[in-house]
Amino acid sequence: MQRQNLGETKLDPNDALAVDIVRQNDITEIYSFDEDFDKIEGITRLPKLSDPKPCSDMEDAYS
Repeated sequence: MQRQNLGETKLDPNDALAVDIVRQNDITEIYSFDEDFDKIEGITRLPKLSDPKPCSDMEDAYS
């Protein structure tokens, strides 16, 4: 899969870092009010935390 050039999206450095971390960890969703994430291929921005799905890794970490 070819990666989108983040320079073309004009993300600020913090957003670009978040995208890099999300991609390195094979995450496809991000909770954010920042609409800049809507420009990123392969990542879905979730604007509100209405019905969070539990992360099995986090459940294991706290048990």
